[in-house]
Amino acid sequence: MAAALIVLVCPSSHAWAQSESAKPIEPVVVSMLSGNPDAYYGRSVSLAGFVAERLSGSAWLVQQDASSGTAARILILTPPLTGPVVVHARVTVLGEVVRLDPAALARWSTTDAPVLPPEIVEKYRGTPTVLATAVIDAAGAELIKERAPRSGKTSAAAEADPLGRLTCVFHLATSGSWVKGEPKVRIDAATLSLAFDAIDVNDGTARAIGEFSTSDIIVKASEGGRHFLQVFRSGPIYLTTVFDADVPGRKMRAVHTRHEASGISQYFGECEAVRSLP
Repeated sequence: MAAALIVLVCPSSHAWAQSESAKPIEPVVVSMLSGNPDAYYGRSVSLAGFVAERLSGSAWLVQQDASSGTAARILILTPPLTGPVVVHARVTVLGEVVRLDPAALARWSTTDAPVLPPEIVEKYRGTPTVLATAVIDAAGAELIKERAPRSGKTSAAAEADPLGRLTCVFHLATSGSWVKGEPKVRIDAATLSLAFDAIDVNDGTARAIGEFSTSDIIVKASEGGRHFLQVFRSGPIYLTTVFDADVPGRKMRAVHTRHEASGISQYFGECEAVRSLP
């Protein structure tokens, strides 16, 4: 008799995003989630790693580096992808961290639920799992098929999309690095300006305009604002979250984070919709 399959009633990228407002996305690695999962349950994260094993078309494992063996792994559940993920390939996953429990996941409903054999469900029950809202490969391409708006409710930031342009200024920064193996953080004044145009939340695309270059990037909308993600082939990841204005017409709060080999930096400032870019 063929083995039975369990369909986890999990949110698709559309439904999962409806379950949370625009929370700041926290950069993590596999060892952080596996070593202290309780600190991350319910949080939105950006997880960079390498595909370790495919369990099904929409369920797979990531580990911290490309080496094989007994390294810690995190389960990823996704809506349908544009194609299969490649084992040993580098990916960046955005999503919410949950404790795998079919009963808890059943509070969402979707037609895009991941399908897992019951022995896999039992094996990973109670472990930290990322419900992915975006999967980006090493070339910066988005792998999740669904590109529709994230909810029927239009955010204040999304209402700026007819203009399709945002300019942002950041005046305060925190920076972190490792000194002799110990993390060190400092706070400084900053002067950083960014702009975004050609914003299309339906297609999930936008353009980032910096001091020295212009890049095509990924944008993800939610009820509380939107997230702009820029992935470089050389390794760095830039993430900018623009929150809704408290009062229509006011500037929008924004956080810009840079993950680079030399260290991590996070900038705090404001964005506003404009009719033309400088």
